[in-house]
Amino acid sequence: MDIESKITLFYTICGVLVGCASAFVPNSWTAFFLALIFFYVSYKLTPKVFNLVENPPRDSSAGGLIKLGILPYFLMWLIFWILVYTITF
Repeated sequence: MDIESKITLFYTICGVLVGCASAFVPNSWTAFFLALIFFYVSYKLTPKVFNLVENPPRDSSAGGLIKLGILPYFLMWLIFWILVYTITF
């Protein structure tokens, strides 16, 4: 698996975890800001987790990492937030 796929999978898993956690937050705006905060944390963790200094992706700039992860992260966050909220409440 190439490095871009691993990064996208990392953001997807983070989105699933934060989506499940957001279902138990009482306010929807708080859940949204929680998702934003954890996206920023996962963005900062990505170079450390995948050692991007030695193995940079094709577009290793900051915008490239955001482009790889923003859609899968927020899509999975929204799907799992709605799914877990609907099942539990």
